[in-house]
Amino acid sequence: MIDTYYALLGLLGGLVIGLSCLYLGNKLSKKKRGLDERHHMIRMKAKSSSWIITLATVYILFLAVILNVSISIVIILGTLMLVQIGSWYCQLRCRVQVLTQIEQFVALVNVQHTTT
Repeated sequence: MIDTYYALLGLLGGLVIGLSCLYLGNKLSKKKRGLDERHHMIRMKAKSSSWIITLATVYILFLAVILNVSISIVIILGTLMLVQIGSWYCQLRCRVQVLTQIEQFVALVNVQHTTT
């Protein structure tokens, strides 16, 4: 039983330490003017929302294992795979729709520009 408390403490402690380091890092970057337009563009490309969703799923599954919920390894790995691929597909589809709308707008502007 004591192992469960240590596991929960480690899971929550890791989450708190990770979020506080992220907050403090962003705060220090603002002071040094490191959070400019280029930083945001690089960060958006590097950090995909599908990884955030997958990380949340991993935390939920770790919590289930710590609380002794009987889940087979096949179900855990299958859930992770479906979440990762599903969230990646949804994100990819949203980007394609946005790019298509931008291309249509640019084509419309070019047509109006050539007719005037």
